[in-house]
Amino acid sequence: MITDPLTGFSNLFNFNLTSPFAAIGVGLYFVYETSFLWLPIILIWGGWRLWINYKQAKFIFSQKPILLEVRLPLDIVKPPQNMELFLSTLFQTGGEGTWYDRSILGKTRPWFSLELASIEGKVKFYIWSRAAWRNHIEAQLYAQFPGIEVFEVPDYTLPMRFDPEKNILWGCEYALNKPDPFPIKTYQNKDDFSLMLLPGTPTEFQVDPISVVLEYMSSLGPGEQAWLQILMRAHKADRRSTDRRWYNPFSWGKKADWKQTLKQEMKKLQDKEKRSKAEQDALEAMERKLNKLAFETGIRALYIAEKEHFNSTNIAGLSGSFKQYNANNFNGFKPTNTTSVDFPWQDYKNTRVNGKRRVMLDAYKRRSYFFPPYKRHHFILNAEELATIYHFPSAAVTTPGLERIATKKAEPPVDLPI
Repeated sequence: MITDPLTGFSNLFNFNLTSPFAAIGVGLYFVYETSFLWLPIILIWGGWRLWINYKQAKFIFSQKPILLEVRLPLDIVKPPQNMELFLSTLFQTGGEGTWYDRSILGKTRPWFSLELASIEGKVKFYIWSRAAWRNHIEAQLYAQFPGIEVFEVPDYTLPMRFDPEKNILWGCEYALNKPDPFPIKTYQNKDDFSLMLLPGTPTEFQVDPISVVLEYMSSLGPGEQAWLQILMRAHKADRRSTDRRWYNPFSWGKKADWKQTLKQEMKKLQDKEKRSKAEQDALEAMERKLNKLAFETGIRALYIAEKEHFNSTNIAGLSGSFKQYNANNFNGFKPTNTTSVDFPWQDYKNTRVNGKRRVMLDAYKRRSYFFPPYKRHHFILNAEELATIYHFPSAAVTTPGLERIATKKAEPPVDLPI
C-alpha cells in the first residue's frame, strides 16, 4: 500500500521526482485524487446553467416579435425631452420577479430595439419589441408626438443574405471610452447642444446631433444599406449579477449596481477645492445620470453593399456616427467587435472575416444582446442619453432621404352634418 503521494504519483505516471517539474506533477496528482469532490460540483453547476439557457431560449422563442415603423410629419415641434419621457415608459422590470419565473419558466424582462435603417438612401425609424407591447408603445408615442403615424411592417432584415460572391458586409458594436458612470454629451449640455430644438429658436440656429447619422444614411446609393440598432432594457440592481465591474464577492447579500461607482467618481470631483469648468459640467452631468432611469444598452451597426456598389469610405462614416457625443471631460463611443482583422495574414481566404460577418448579421436579425446565442457586454445609459442618440428630428433637419408625411390628419368638426 502506497501512503506517500509523491511515490504514488511517481509509480502511477512513471514520473521522475528529481525533475524540476515535480511540484507541477504533485499538483496534478492532488487534483486527480480530489476530483470526486470538485467534479460533481462543476457538473451540477454547468448543467444548471445549460438548463437556464435552454428555458430562457424557449421562453424568448415563444414571444412573438413585432417591428413598428414610425413615420414623421413635416415638422416635429416636440423637443428630445418628449422622447426621454417615451423611453422612460419602457423601463419595465417585470416578468422575472421570482425564482420560479427565472429558473423554471425561463422568463426574462422585456428588451426593446430602437432602430434606424437606410435602404439605398431612404431612411426610416423603427422600434422592435415583443408583440405584447405594441399597444403600449403606440399609445405612448402618439401621446408624446401628435401627428406621427405608426405601422406594423415586415422585418427589413429578413430578406438580407450574406453571400461573399455577391455582397460585402461590415459591422461593429459600440463600447464606451470610459467607465459607465461617466455620461456622454446630451441635449442638456449647455455648451454643446443647448440650441437643439428649443421652442422659439429659429430653424437656422437649431443644432441636432442626430443629423450626422441621418445625413450619412441618406448619402447611400443603389445597392447599399446601413442599419443601426440600439438595444435597451431596464437596469436592475441584482445580487445574482455576473457583471464584475460592480460585483463585490465580499459584500454578501448586497446588490451589484453601477451607482456605487458613479457616487465614488462624483465624490472625487466634489472633494476638490477648485474645479475647472469642464469638471463642474461633468459633475452636473453625473448628477443627472444618477437621478434618471438607467438602461442596460448595446449598440450594433451594419453596412451592406453589393460588390459593384461597395464604397469603403462608408465604413468610416458608419464607425464614426457617434463621435459628436464624445468629449474629453465626458464619455464617448468607440467601435468594437468589428468584422475585420488587423493584418491580412491573420485570415486565410477571408475565412474568419466571413464567419464574423455571418455572426454579426444573424445577431442583428435576432436582436440578441442580453442572452445567448449572442450575449454581449452591455453598458449603462440613462433615458436622457438614449433620447439624445435616438429621437425624431425637427424640420431643421432637411435630410433628403428622410421620408415624412406630406399632410396632417385632423379630426372632423363636431358639428359636421351626417
